[in-house]
Amino acid sequence: MEVELKLALARPEELDALLAELPTPEAVVDQHNHYFGDPEGRLAEAKVMVRVRREERVDAPGGATSPQAIVLTLKRRHSKEGGVFASEERECEVPSELWEAVQAGRTDLLSLQAEETAWLREACGVRELREHAVMINRRRRVHLSGFVLEVDETRFPDGTVEAEVEVETDDAEGARELVLEVARRAGVELHEQTEGKYGRLMKRVRGARG
Repeated sequence: MEVELKLALARPEELDALLAELPTPEAVVDQHNHYFGDPEGRLAEAKVMVRVRREERVDAPGGATSPQAIVLTLKRRHSKEGGVFASEERECEVPSELWEAVQAGRTDLLSLQAEETAWLREACGVRELREHAVMINRRRRVHLSGFVLEVDETRFPDGTVEAEVEVETDDAEGARELVLEVARRAGVELHEQTEGKYGRLMKRVRGARG
């Protein structure tokens, strides 16, 4: 189980003001998130999200990057209340050669030999996976008072940019108090996130398709 606090910036353009009140990030990464569905809709019925994340570490202000791991994540939401999201999560690494073959259309992601893909076939009855959306997120990881803050700047395919702070923790209220205090000093308004990135992305994708 993964438990995360998610607080969104009411005005994403104020992200720099929030960052100015935080310690220097220990890492800045660009996350290329590829989301998959199945033609029969069984993932939607089971409320399971399938994502492959290709991450690149940003090494310099000029934007130079270095490739990091490629990770398959399966996530099923269990609850969300007050900006606190609890989800069942499974993940494993995807070999770069296999991912290149998936992107080129030479193989299906289900050809990955892993417990996660076996679970998709056996527990969810998925027989095929198709990529249906891509989203890019820049994440800054900041250590503060015993918490790791993940400060996200998300660019959706329609050009919308959103910003939020995520904290994976068993002490959601302690994290909330800390993040809200930082935001208060920065003069930045935060609100509880009501939906995950994937849900917000799919609303935009469906809206674009009419």
